[in-house]
Amino acid sequence: MYQCYACGKEIEKPGELCPFCKFPVISTLHGDAEEEKKIRQYAEEYRQANPKYFRKMMSKAASAEKTEEEKTQLTVSEKGNSSSDKKKSKKKKIIISVIIALIVLSGIGGLLYYVYGITDEWWILRYPKQSPVALNTANVGDIVMLGSYEQDNKTNNGKEPIEWVVLAKENGRLLVVSRYALDFGQYGAKYGEEVTWETSPMRTWLNTDFFESAFSVEESQRIPEVTVQMDKNPEYDCDPGNDTKDKIFLLSYTDVAKYFSSEKARKCLTTDYGKSVNREHKKSCYWFLRTTGSRQSNVLVVDPYGAIVFLGFYVDNNMGVRPAMWIEL
Repeated sequence: MYQCYACGKEIEKPGELCPFCKFPVISTLHGDAEEEKKIRQYAEEYRQANPKYFRKMMSKAASAEKTEEEKTQLTVSEKGNSSSDKKKSKKKKIIISVIIALIVLSGIGGLLYYVYGITDEWWILRYPKQSPVALNTANVGDIVMLGSYEQDNKTNNGKEPIEWVVLAKENGRLLVVSRYALDFGQYGAKYGEEVTWETSPMRTWLNTDFFESAFSVEESQRIPEVTVQMDKNPEYDCDPGNDTKDKIFLLSYTDVAKYFSSEKARKCLTTDYGKSVNREHKKSCYWFLRTTGSRQSNVLVVDPYGAIVFLGFYVDNNMGVRPAMWIEL
């Protein structure tokens, strides 16, 4: 490596003139001491004798260095930009592909819904992984069948078997609730009427008309009469009424909180027959509980999303009915 004594710049190769300040003598960094002293003196005289020229040449050299550095940086930047552009282009293609895939899937889903009326709940509830099992082998979470009720809304082919979800198994009995809302009805006869489970027309219908229509004599013998306890609404201080003895009943708030692990699990579809009775519920529906609402003219319901409405709905509303009962094994 060589050094110019006038401007102090380092250069790789020696020459007649410094390429930066044009000083005529270039020396090695480690030359002869006497010779180096003379060169330094000469360089000082060169700077003093040609101050304007020296500054001009140094300024040009600095500009040249800067330009070269900028070119290098620009080249690196261009390479970076090129790489960045490629990444952006690739990312853009991926995003476009995902959007196209979503549009296609949405179109297929929309077509299926239009043709078959398929919904998310339809897939989950109508065709779950498990099939109905025999009563004597059933466990909690299984589906069992007992009785029959009109469900496909085609009366010419007879009634369809009722499917029940097993909520509990104890003392040789199964606690079950209908898998679907089998029908729609009113908990009370008129708007504003104060009703409890004990005095409800719904209780009367379930234990007479429904019971006699849905079960044969042999089947009805497997359904015991049990004490139906009335629980209080946890959000409102309202008298729930007296306990009763029934074969068929509606679930209470306590039952739902105990046996259903999530709102999704509480969602309920109605049957085709149910849809014909109440056309407002074509997907998941509202369904009655037996617990009173904010007052005795209201009753708790589970909404289509599986949430419990603690305020309750007026008893004369037409809501889904999910009968519950115990079955002797």
